[in-house]
Amino acid sequence: MADLSIVVTYLRREVDAMRTVPDTEMLIERDILTMTDEQVDAMQAFERNSRVLVLGGAGTGKTVLAIEAARRATADGSSVAFVCGSPGVLDFASKLLSESTVQLVPVNSIPEEPVFDVVVVDEAQDLLNVEDMSRLSDSVRGGLHGGRWWIFLDPNNQTHLVGVFDDAVYQEIQAGATIVDLTKNVRNARTVVTTVQSHLGADLGSPRIGEGPGASIVQAQGSEAVRRLLDNRLDALRGQGVSRKKITIISAAADASLSILADEGLQPSTYTVNDWSVEVAAAANVKGLEREHVIVVDVTDLDTPRGRAASYVAMTRPRYSLYVISSPSAYQVMGRNALQYIQQEAKKDNARHE
Repeated sequence: MADLSIVVTYLRREVDAMRTVPDTEMLIERDILTMTDEQVDAMQAFERNSRVLVLGGAGTGKTVLAIEAARRATADGSSVAFVCGSPGVLDFASKLLSESTVQLVPVNSIPEEPVFDVVVVDEAQDLLNVEDMSRLSDSVRGGLHGGRWWIFLDPNNQTHLVGVFDDAVYQEIQAGATIVDLTKNVRNARTVVTTVQSHLGADLGSPRIGEGPGASIVQAQGSEAVRRLLDNRLDALRGQGVSRKKITIISAAADASLSILADEGLQPSTYTVNDWSVEVAAAANVKGLEREHVIVVDVTDLDTPRGRAASYVAMTRPRYSLYVISSPSAYQVMGRNALQYIQQEAKKDNARHE
């Protein structure tokens, strides 16, 4: 696509900025630790309001904030539940809440009687439907209309990947809550934020982290071409001194059995090249979590809500670097999005200088 070469050139300073990887990781870690002011403001909202709805895109700190809110809610002796449909998030929360009385509750294990004084729900876009919210209401004293709850979600870009999202239920919950918006991205390197915003047209909040070692999107047709690019990328990261434990290959396939890495319909948990194995995960299984260096494969469907959500989740996991291997058709779509992004940014620049 001719236009995409123009896009890449325009965004080069942000998308392909390269530094020594270990040095860049250190700078980004420093920025992540200092970007907590908005989260502190949100915490004050929990102390002053019984029912709070926290809205934010990927990387705005929802999960960490939800875990800390649940921990602090136990200070007065309240019975507190941390509810989430993601096993990965629950495992992450269990490590941070190991010395707390917070009860970790999978969505399918929500009690049918009011046993909790407070419920904190993360990744709530997965259960904003009549059935799940009715069970949640039954589990908290006072119900959803009179009880204490803090619900965290991304209503724009992560719906329809897992669970059922009902907009009417969302509007009802929103009407009875204090709304808190998280607008600062405190996870992703600036290059990752710019790449996702420009190529998917999705808002990740304003970037507050360092540039990062790089973000790239390439296209490949067929399994052999994908694996060649994948192997080359892994070799490059290895040559830059990146530990294999810091690398994750994420599949954006809506159905894991259709992943280009699948073997007899099953997606592997690891991928090996030159006796070097790295983690492989489906987008749905890392939602709400973060990884260091991410390679995304199976970006083929940007036309359906589920396909777009899977690509968005996969591309927004990395702290440091992002490398996307896309199908030619999806590459064309992202190129058009990026060109539109450039035109919009140019208009903003012109307006500021008038």
